[in-house]
Amino acid sequence: MKNSNNHDLNKQMEELIKNIDHKTCITWAALCANHVLFYFTQAYPDDKRPEEAILAANHFVANEIKVPEARDKAFAAHAAARSSSNPSATFAARACGHAAATSHVKTHAINAAKYALRAVAATKDSVLLLEELKWQLETINELKNSTQ
Repeated sequence: MKNSNNHDLNKQMEELIKNIDHKTCITWAALCANHVLFYFTQAYPDDKRPEEAILAANHFVANEIKVPEARDKAFAAHAAARSSSNPSATFAARACGHAAATSHVKTHAINAAKYALRAVAATKDSVLLLEELKWQLETINELKNSTQ
């Protein structure tokens, strides 16, 4: 993620986040986390805490739960991350935790995206990493355009 193209894409995402409503940010964060969730589920198939955090984010957007329940799921996903010894799985779980935490604070959305990128970066595949970054940017732009 050191070349200027990646830095420019990252900056674009940060600027977009500032101008998007809270629930759209939550949706994007959940999509980013879900996009890399497989890193965690492959390593820890019986641990559902990160997946439950994504579901909590989506339930919050649908007005089915309140912030405290989403935060509890975020904390649980972060606990799953702490118990992981697999770097990609750890970062994926953190992405899920930040997705749920976005219900409380909008700025967690960019952290969900960044941890998703770190999950991919841990694979040491720079092509996959650039594809992930582009996917995130395309997804946030699509969401932004669909809410205007």
